[in-house]
Amino acid sequence: MKSLSLIILAVSTLLWASAGIGAAEYDLTGTWAMVANTDFNFKLDMQQQNSVKFSGMMIRTNGQEPVDIISGTISSDGTVKFTRERPNEWTQKYSGVVSGSSGDLLMKGTFIQTGVAGQYPWIACKNARTEAESAFQNNDQKMNQLWQMMSEIVKNMNEMRAGMVKNLI
Repeated sequence: MKSLSLIILAVSTLLWASAGIGAAEYDLTGTWAMVANTDFNFKLDMQQQNSVKFSGMMIRTNGQEPVDIISGTISSDGTVKFTRERPNEWTQKYSGVVSGSSGDLLMKGTFIQTGVAGQYPWIACKNARTEAESAFQNNDQKMNQLWQMMSEIVKNMNEMRAGMVKNLI
């Protein structure tokens, strides 16, 4: 009887300890390319993941929208649920499933929005190429900003020089 109790305790402990392993199996942090409702493109910047909970930002890439904070959960079976909210406007609730390996992940599912009937599809992918493209785009954007600043400085210096020459003549 005592050995049966120990076996049950050991099996229960193993089952309890493994319950959170599946959720941690998928690392959602990083940059995801996302398409929602077939024509709205986003960058998901997943910044934090603590086992089953994650959070980040949703940034529209093919139009102008405010950056929205998202937060959600992932279950041991790969089911994801997250919320995107614009206070006093609307709330979107996304649900889907993660699949793939650690190098190439795919999430897809549907979302609903308060005040609008129906469910809408979404899909997002994260892979090494997406991460590298994002880093390159950020670097390219910073270089363009630097180039514009330098051009403005040179332009201002030339204008000042021209004004000084006029004052001397």
